[in-house]
Amino acid sequence: MAEASVDFASSAIKELFPPSGPVRTDFVGELDRAVIERGERKCEFMNWQLTHQMAGYYDEMEQLLSQLPLGGSQYMKVRYDSTLRRPVAEFVPIDEILVPYAATNFYTAPRVTHRQLVTRQQY
Repeated sequence: MAEASVDFASSAIKELFPPSGPVRTDFVGELDRAVIERGERKCEFMNWQLTHQMAGYYDEMEQLLSQLPLGGSQYMKVRYDSTLRRPVAEFVPIDEILVPYAATNFYTAPRVTHRQLVTRQQY
């Protein structure tokens, strides 16, 4: 099981995080020079953000992908951290997500809770 999980993670990370960056542009509708340039700027910025500014993004993605075959579903939470003054990515294991029993699926659930363990000092 562990070997299969590592194999899955290694092949998936190559597809999701290529050397050119994880973000690519795709245009729908009429194109003009301004739209294409704006799309390329956004692509460049997001690639910079995911590869340089969010230092732990790659590590969190790797951890998520290694756990994905074992748990079936895993989650990545991206939030703004006011102390670091930048976005951070956080791997959330499926065991830490609580959905009401009566909910038919994740997307229509009235409430989805992320259980977080905090230390006495953080509290």
